[in-house]
Amino acid sequence: MAWPFGLGTAVVAALTGYMIVSVGTLGTLGLFAVIFAVGAVLAVKKTQMSKGGVVGTFVACAIVACIGFFMTTSSTLAAEVAAEVAKSPELNGGEVINETAANAAGGLAGALLTVGAFVAALFGSLLGGLIPSKGR
Repeated sequence: MAWPFGLGTAVVAALTGYMIVSVGTLGTLGLFAVIFAVGAVLAVKKTQMSKGGVVGTFVACAIVACIGFFMTTSSTLAAEVAAEVAKSPELNGGEVINETAANAAGGLAGALLTVGAFVAALFGSLLGGLIPSKGR
């Protein structure tokens, strides 16, 4: 069963993505791909599942990781946008408008980052799941 490896990888990737969101987009997405590649390699080496089964499991787990990544990233980015808007008098349109705008901007940025994270996780899953040999 590759599910424990996949779910463990999803949790590690989502938490890591949340902790290093300040590193930058490419750094975060690159680390996301590396985490999924390492998890997939371990799953291929340590389980009896076929390579295709491992990749399928990791793609499903990537969806779970990306949901968690979106939830944490969008709220973090919304808070950053709200802080920037509050500092700028020309952008300040009132508390309700500022909060709505910050949530919309954070949600959009979070969605874009999540799509990138899914592509990175998919790439890492394919790379880690299909490249290594079973070699027992």
